[in-house]
Amino acid sequence: MTSSLLPEVHDLLAREAHLLDDRNYEDWLRLFTDDCLYWMPVDPLAEDGALRLNVFYDDRAKMEDRVSRLDSGTAYTEEPISLTARTFAALQVEPENGDGDRLVARSNFQLIAYRSGEQRLLGGRYTHRLIRDAGELRISEKRVTLLGSDAPQRPMTFLF
Repeated sequence: MTSSLLPEVHDLLAREAHLLDDRNYEDWLRLFTDDCLYWMPVDPLAEDGALRLNVFYDDRAKMEDRVSRLDSGTAYTEEPISLTARTFAALQVEPENGDGDRLVARSNFQLIAYRSGEQRLLGGRYTHRLIRDAGELRISEKRVTLLGSDAPQRPMTFLF
């Protein structure tokens, strides 16, 4: 069953990557459910972000606020803007708790960010929890496990 869903999940995650790289944040938000969660734990082994320290832990309202600031043209932390290119690989898809309408997609990612003459390479793992909503897959949770997230980091003002 999951192998037949790989192309659909891959297309969703590729669309997400391109929307983020194109800075099309409003359409990116539409990929998520209303009760979504977008988070990056400090501890890469953390299982529950509500009980641990996080780099970010955003519900839908916080995501909308973040997008509003990035789109406002007055986000000084993104002046000049970061240009990004991201890839993902090693995609695996499994049903969550045996439910065919709920999936867990795991992948590895690399994100290149260029800003002010400097290029940075970041990498880690994505875990997307997906749900079928009106026949379409949508993201109910996106966890970003950044390699080295428990070490000091330079500011990351872009979306993952």
